[in-house]
Amino acid sequence: MKASLLKAAFVAVFAWLPLSGYAWNEHTHRAIAIYATENLKPKVKRQVEAILGGTMAEHSAWLNTQKRVVRGSARWHNIVLDEQNNPVGDERDGLTKIAEYERVLRNRRDHSTEEVATALKSLIHVVSDIHNPSHVVFTDIPRSRGFKFKTTNNRTGAFAHRGMKSWRHLWNITYPRRHRGFSVEWSAYDLSVYAERDKAEWSKGTPHDWAIGQGAECRPLYDIITGEQVVTPDIINRLENIHDRCAARAALRLAALLNNIFS
Repeated sequence: MKASLLKAAFVAVFAWLPLSGYAWNEHTHRAIAIYATENLKPKVKRQVEAILGGTMAEHSAWLNTQKRVVRGSARWHNIVLDEQNNPVGDERDGLTKIAEYERVLRNRRDHSTEEVATALKSLIHVVSDIHNPSHVVFTDIPRSRGFKFKTTNNRTGAFAHRGMKSWRHLWNITYPRRHRGFSVEWSAYDLSVYAERDKAEWSKGTPHDWAIGQGAECRPLYDIITGEQVVTPDIINRLENIHDRCAARAALRLAALLNNIFS
């Protein structure tokens, strides 16, 4: 009883706190969508592109444009987990929205063309976003809602001038910038190489399962970067594998979900 009341209290409190409306940058969103498209069944790919009037990559970042149009939509990009990495049942987080979009797509004959297209574009985006470490929020880790940390100068190791970096910036800007000069198609290929060994396993499960898995992946990050220490380039480099792993999972799971809905 006490545990249930505590969880309800956390959900109520967290509902008032702001969340970022942006996760992966557009390049990463497009790379995820391209790799997801490569894993769609041919019939499903045709249906998806007919609904969108284009490719998944072209529409992959559409929901970011709605942040100022639809009030409260910033929270749709996140998942909120308790201290056991279980979803808390936030009625406006990513898991709830995915279920909503999925219902529309499975019953698309009962909805308008515009409603179906909106649900599909939103689903593509939110499935990608819930795999971004900066959008996995823990009720028992306030810093998971965003914080800043100090970085070092790459040459001297001293505290860098203007060396404060935000948690969101690390996952959404720092790592994608390392792919500057690469085409989005090359980045998608990079995800496919990264996922080759675990492709079958990563494609399994439901959005609820994925959220729990993301919790297990992301919770230890807050022991690595505490916000108190000066973060060295070695630590930044070490965490890049998690960025790539999460993006590859997002693509495979998006494809698996769409194959299930449209088959």
